[in-house]
Amino acid sequence: MPSSYGSRKYDDEDFRIRHPHFYSILRAKCPALTAHQLHICAMIRDEFLSHQIAAFLKITERTIESHRRNIRKKIGLKKGELTGFLTSI
Repeated sequence: MPSSYGSRKYDDEDFRIRHPHFYSILRAKCPALTAHQLHICAMIRDEFLSHQIAAFLKITERTIESHRRNIRKKIGLKKGELTGFLTSI
């Protein structure tokens, strides 16, 4: 079921239809990512900003930034490389 943040909506089923291999490719590249981190990666891939993800997940923006940092660390990326990496999948 879609959820919204302002005019932006996020629907994981729709994401899986539009990007059918995203999760499997990302899991293959980085099996250490948790299900929650994979979900955040999908939202980043869909160009949601940290404050939008935080509002959707009902957590703080600082927590999202911490998740982003941990995801980058697990994948081996530097700051500023995560969005480009995820959109290339």
